[in-house]
Amino acid sequence: MSAEDKTIEHARMGLTNTQNTIAFVDKKIAMGISVISVILGFVYPRGMVGRAIAKVCRDSVFIDWFSVVFLFAVGFAIITVALALFHAYKTIFPRTPTRSGNWVLFPFTVKDDDTLYTAINNKFAGSGMTDRDILNEFRDQLSILGYIQAKKMSHCKATFQWLGWFSFALFLLAIMAFFK
Repeated sequence: MSAEDKTIEHARMGLTNTQNTIAFVDKKIAMGISVISVILGFVYPRGMVGRAIAKVCRDSVFIDWFSVVFLFAVGFAIITVALALFHAYKTIFPRTPTRSGNWVLFPFTVKDDDTLYTAINNKFAGSGMTDRDILNEFRDQLSILGYIQAKKMSHCKATFQWLGWFSFALFLLAIMAFFK
């Protein structure tokens, strides 16, 4: 295998790894959105939060510490689920940097009798792109894909952090409902 083939093969493996990571993050976010949907689907239709707020307000002539903490927990739960959904949305639809010029679609299949480098040259020989243009395009695409991966992972992490805080708020509300 020539040096060019090794370089392109290494870049192709990086591209495949990045695409697999992005696919994993997308599946993880889908799971997070599903968890949020199940929780909200259980709590909202039953009016649990609204009835609990009405009960706290009805039972308390004066606002006591319990009512304040309960209302704070409800507000905190609403804010945290909204932030979790916001970051989930940002994970699914990351904003990519814009650029002009040619867009080459990678990866593509290679015949067994061709080397990867030769296959790239054969595929784009009629496009007017030089070898340098093709390699620069591949590098740019890898950079953009890396940027997308970093954005998705950052927002995925934030989604699950806020989902953790949302779970804490629901746990606090459940404890408070049990003791009231």
